[in-house]
Amino acid sequence: MRTGPVAVATPRIAPVLDDCDGIVLESDMALEGVRITNAKVDGDEAHDVDIVGSRLVGLRLTAARLDRLRLMDVVLDGCELSGASLEDANLVRVRFERCRMTGVSLATARGRDLTFADCKLDDANLGMADLERCDLLSCDLAGADLTASRLVDSRVLGCRLDRCQLTKARFTGTALNGSTLEGILGADALCGCSIGSDQVVALAVPLFTAIDITVDDDLGTDPPA
Repeated sequence: MRTGPVAVATPRIAPVLDDCDGIVLESDMALEGVRITNAKVDGDEAHDVDIVGSRLVGLRLTAARLDRLRLMDVVLDGCELSGASLEDANLVRVRFERCRMTGVSLATARGRDLTFADCKLDDANLGMADLERCDLLSCDLAGADLTASRLVDSRVLGCRLDRCQLTKARFTGTALNGSTLEGILGADALCGCSIGSDQVVALAVPLFTAIDITVDDDLGTDPPA
């Protein structure tokens, strides 16, 4: 019997890391056991970069293209990823802390055991992303596109979800407590979620819209004569 979302595993990172300050990320590069505090992407575009067991601190990769990025056991702390393309990313035991990711594209990303804490993900594209055991904690996802995404056994706590596009998404076994839900689209995708009693009213209107229920007091209650 389900008792709630499954605990998210934390990244496994060695206590001592090699310093890779000022590195240039290039296609097909593989890095392991490093601490990166300053980096740029070769020509603003690199593919199939593989980073394992590492910590990325304060990186500024605005609008960079890093498609098919693979991160395993990685912490990103205070990184700037606004407008970045991380499509087809493969993420395992990854934690994003205080990262600015406005308009980031994580379309078709696959991940498990992920944490986004105090991150800005407004207007992000997570269309068709497949995420399992994902914690979104105090994040801003206003206007994010989660069309046909899958979020399973996860927690979305204290987040701003206003105006999110959820059409054809699946949120099985996911808790949404403390999150705002004003103006969401495709609210029927939240079937199988748990919410708090204080969220019922905010969810009612978008849910009625999603299942085509009209609230009309003008019809009256008296039967026709």
